[in-house]
Amino acid sequence: MIVAAIVARWNPWRYVYLMPAADSGVFLGVTTAAVVLLGIAAHVARPRRVINAVTAWLVAAMLVLCAWPVFDAVHDTGYDRGATAVVAASADERFEVVAVRYTARGSTFHVDRYRLRSRAGALSRQADRFLVEIYQSGAASARGAVAAVGFSGPREVEIRTADDSRWTVTFDPRSLSLPHTLMWSETTGYEWTRRR
Repeated sequence: MIVAAIVARWNPWRYVYLMPAADSGVFLGVTTAAVVLLGIAAHVARPRRVINAVTAWLVAAMLVLCAWPVFDAVHDTGYDRGATAVVAASADERFEVVAVRYTARGSTFHVDRYRLRSRAGALSRQADRFLVEIYQSGAASARGAVAAVGFSGPREVEIRTADDSRWTVTFDPRSLSLPHTLMWSETTGYEWTRRR
């Protein structure tokens, strides 16, 4: 169980269906359940080697449980995540673009993020970086808005902004790798950011 929780948290393949299991509450719950089950198993089994092994696992798991809230607090972004909405799908239904709004707690500032995903059922993955990322306050929402997103080819996504500008990005269908992200902020407007 603990290994499955760690794999879901790490998720190097960017599988979409593992992402909910990577939530801190889920991870903490799975780890706590594993500690309780190990304790019960040690109590029932009682051979000396089993008790020693289970005690070592319990100590390690308790260290993880005690350290996790501190680790998670460091990574708290201060944003509340909105619902994920599909905003475009490719003609062959193999890919989609989803949008999520992150709102800063106690503020009108928010971040809209658009991400490319594959549509492969349980094996669906998402791109290695955002397709579009918009940083804005409530007052600037209309200026930085994305008017439409669509697939202009089998490997191309076109983004149309509120000022009717069109931006096109190509992607690798196998890895879902994107060469750059279209970013907007109130100070710079729209600009491409390249892969580092």
